[in-house]
Amino acid sequence: MLISSRWIKTAVLSGLGVLFIFPSLVFARPFNFTDNGSFLERTVQPTGIQGDDVRTYAGDIIKNGLRLVGFLFFVLMFYGGYLWMTARGSEDQISKAKRVLIAAVIGLALIVAAYAVTAFIVGRAVSAGESSSIQGTPITPGP
Repeated sequence: MLISSRWIKTAVLSGLGVLFIFPSLVFARPFNFTDNGSFLERTVQPTGIQGDDVRTYAGDIIKNGLRLVGFLFFVLMFYGGYLWMTARGSEDQISKAKRVLIAAVIGLALIVAAYAVTAFIVGRAVSAGESSSIQGTPITPGP
């Protein structure tokens, strides 16, 4: 009896999902939230790595993701142009090239729009958080 590749993919993904949902199955140590960062400081200190803010890491991840998207856009544009140039008048090849080019431009536009919306919302949230205190004294709501 032959096992289909779809069944194997489903089984592997289900197994990985179970391992992520139930970390005790992989003998993961539970995280102690009362540590107050001292464990992290003791672990990072011998390595000489600077302890940056989470926002810095998130910014780096977004920046690298946008670099990857830009590279993929370039590759898709190059591929679409190559298809068009080698079409030799074949309408099927030209329409495929047009679809690739249009999809690349639409994808880039969606990514740029999503980044703009995210930057706007995060900028508003950060500025609202900064303006909610005066001289370092938090403003507490009244009775």
